[in-house]
Order: sequence, then C-alpha cells, then structure tokens
Amino acid sequence: MCNPRRVRVRATRVISEQWRTEVVRTARAAGTVAGEATLTRSLRTLLARPLLVAFERALAEDPEWELVDGDYHHRVPDGLVVYRPATGDLEISVRLTAAVEVEGSATRVESGEVTDEVETEQEGLWYEDEWMGRTRRKAEEEAGRAAERIADELAERRRDGLRREAEEQARLRREHGTSAAEADARADADRKLEEESRLRERELRSAAQRRLEEVHERTMRGVQRAMVAGVQGAITEFAHRNGAQNFVVREEDGVVEIQFEMES
Repeated sequence: MCNPRRVRVRATRVISEQWRTEVVRTARAAGTVAGEATLTRSLRTLLARPLLVAFERALAEDPEWELVDGDYHHRVPDGLVVYRPATGDLEISVRLTAAVEVEGSATRVESGEVTDEVETEQEGLWYEDEWMGRTRRKAEEEAGRAAERIADELAERRRDGLRREAEEQARLRREHGTSAAEADARADADRKLEEESRLRERELRSAAQRRLEEVHERTMRGVQRAMVAGVQGAITEFAHRNGAQNFVVREEDGVVEIQFEMES
C-alpha cells in the first residue's frame, strides 16, 4: 500500500437577493382666486347741471347710498357702486372670487440587488496503487459531491442573512424615497394649483365682465329713478313753497307727469 494522496475540490455559490420599493404620496394645495371688472361713467357729461343736482340730492336722501369720505357708496351683490360728487364720476366695480383646490401626486420606485459568494473546499484520499479502489477519479468525485452539498448548505444559510440585508436596503431607500416623493407631490400640487388658478381667474374675469354689464344697466336705471325723484322733489318743493294748488303727480310707463296751478 502506497502512501495516500490528497485531492482537493472547490465549490462556489454566488447568491443574490433583489429588492424593490415603491412609494406613492399625494399632496393638496388650495388657494383663492379673483376676477375683477370696473367701469367709470361721467355723469357730468351725461346729465345737465340741474339734473345732476337733483340726482345728488336724491342720493343724499336714499338709505341705500352711504356717504363715505365725501363719496356715495352703494353695495351691490359682488360689487360696489361709488359716486364721486367732486368729479361727477360714477364708478362700478365687480369682484368675483372662487376657492381652488387640487391634488398632486408622485411615485418613487427604486430597486436593487445584494449579492454574496460562499465557497468551500473538500478533500478526498486516493492511492497510486488504487488500494481498496481508492482511485484519483473516485476521490475527486466524492470530494466534489461533498463540496457541492456543503456549498448548498452554506448558501442557504447565507441567503437568510442576504434577505435581511435586501429588506434593510429597501427600508432605507423607502425612507429616502418617502421624503422625495412628498416633495415631488407638493411640487406637483403647486404646479397644478398655478395652472388651475390661471384658468379660473380667466373664467372669473369673463364672468365679472358680464356681471358688470348687468350691474351697470341696473345702476343706470337707478340713476334715472334717483334723478326723477330728485326732480320731482325739487318741483314739489317749489310748488308748495309758492302756494301751488291742485297738485297732481301721475306715473305711467316710467313717465312722471306733474301738474299744479299757480297764480301768476
């Protein structure tokens, strides 16, 4: 029997664990937008001086008009009418507002892989004279099988640790992705709010212009009524002051007719 010889067989396993994390975040943004429209009419160029005086007198007596710092203010739905005696200007303004709220969203997806390698080396004995059938080939086969089995066992045990490492990687990236996704969601909400605000502002300006036309028409009718009331009051005062008799006031289809008799 010859001295035994040794043969070594190495087995290697490369193992890996993939990880993936997805973070979805939403954010809301809100604001208020306004649309305005204004119009100025000069009553001095529209009315003769006596009629303008009659109109101003009627405003002073009308409870719907409030004297504020020398100007007469009349509030209307969604707006304000101001008459300025100093200039004779009638200013009408309408302001419409609306609340705007939008939702932004963002998604962050990250993935990766952790890898490792395990290795083992197993030994087999053989004899040059092939004592008891211990050939080199047989020794290599036995050592190879042992190396493969042990490599599989080592890989399986290492895989558990590698899985934990992958989970930790995913957790860390998820934490980082959460902050980034929240920032992206807020930026998306701010962008959408700006876009929606511009759109709503244009719509409100158009609506305010239409509303202004309605208020202007109604206000001018009110100007006419106030003017007629002022003229009527002035005539009535004149008639009573001068002893008029048979004083009669008739109104039909918006026309006021005043009759009285005075001695010449």
